[in-house]
Amino acid sequence: PHKIIATLIAAVGVGTLTVHVGRLPVIALLLILTFTTYTFLKKIIQIDPIVGIAGEMLVLLPFMVLFLVFKWVGGTPVFLVNNSEMVWLLLSTGLFTSIPLLLFAYGVPRLHLSNLGFIQYYAPSLNLLIAVFIFGETFSPTHLFSFGLIWTAIAMVVLNPLRKKMQHK
Repeated sequence: PHKIIATLIAAVGVGTLTVHVGRLPVIALLLILTFTTYTFLKKIIQIDPIVGIAGEMLVLLPFMVLFLVFKWVGGTPVFLVNNSEMVWLLLSTGLFTSIPLLLFAYGVPRLHLSNLGFIQYYAPSLNLLIAVFIFGETFSPTHLFSFGLIWTAIAMVVLNPLRKKMQHK
């Protein structure tokens, strides 16, 4: 029941922010839908994480090649530049993307989907902190209320197992 209550609390927080902004967050909802689908597929398909990531990269490879060819034909070659720093930065994005994906792939089978759903609020919360404290974005009382509800819901889900362990000791 604590997860249902936490979900309702988080939904009120998201709903409040949606009403405050005045429009449905379509991009955020599409991101949620795609990542939820990705996580669900990772959970039900029992495959070695390295093999899974390799398969994902093979599926994406033709799209990447088409993009690079499109940029090259359009006069913006991505890798055929005289700037070796840019080439190394582009190449390193694969490493910095694959490590979190591998860790995620190893973690998904070990966690309940409901817990994974709440853990996914960490990244947006970190993005919010960066936006407010580094880039000076506005953080209104409505934002505080909404994110306070969302963070309360996260705390309920994350801390409940600890509470149960403490009760059993």
